[in-house]
Amino acid sequence: MADVKIEPQLPSDTVLEEIPARALKFFGAISSNLAIRAVLAKRGYDESIHERAWALVLQSAGFRKGTQLVMGKPEAAAAVAELDAWDEPNFRVARAALASLPEQRDFVFEDLTAQTGIAAVASVTTFVKRLDELEKGDDRKATRKADQAALDKLASRGIGPDVRKHLRSLIATATGSPDASALEPDPKKEEKLSKQKEEQRQAKIELWMLFSEWSEIARADISRRDHLIMLGLAKRKKTDKGKGEGEGGDK
Repeated sequence: MADVKIEPQLPSDTVLEEIPARALKFFGAISSNLAIRAVLAKRGYDESIHERAWALVLQSAGFRKGTQLVMGKPEAAAAVAELDAWDEPNFRVARAALASLPEQRDFVFEDLTAQTGIAAVASVTTFVKRLDELEKGDDRKATRKADQAALDKLASRGIGPDVRKHLRSLIATATGSPDASALEPDPKKEEKLSKQKEEQRQAKIELWMLFSEWSEIARADISRRDHLIMLGLAKRKKTDKGKGEGEGGDK
């Protein structure tokens, strides 16, 4: 009997859209917690896997060039540094500001925490995209009034449309993706954009496969609940007052 090649069942587009944020939190925890890293290392998690995971996280967030090439440009390095400095304090402010709108807060910050270094590009990209969804996402028409209230609240705390525009500019600089309006007319632009979009989708699929494998291994081998929470594999328990236990900073 001839060998039959079985193709893996691919996730839905919705799952693929969510995977960069989930992977960002998961691999970010592995980066920052040596105990978690040590447990996974026993199963073969090494530096090559770690580097590949981060390359896919960044590519899923919009990187089209190698990380070292992008960071070699002074303007890109400066943009990354500004995003890195921006995410932690402003994520704290945004989370606090949205306390009175828990549905919107949870939508924005699900599996999202501030990151350090170049990973901050991915965290801020996710944050901005989710605010854009609050503003005009087709899937959120039913909650548009509350979503707009959330955006207004954030604007009153210094995270308004102008700031989001500036963040998009920094992300574009950091990822080597100039604003389309600054490009010369290109008859093949649509073809290039289509190719880039497909490459980004393929990165998300590979990232989903990598995340799926290692998240299952983590669930099997890691028993500490606080570590599972850091990885995004468990939720904080709610107290009687509805607050999460052991709430702390983003970084």
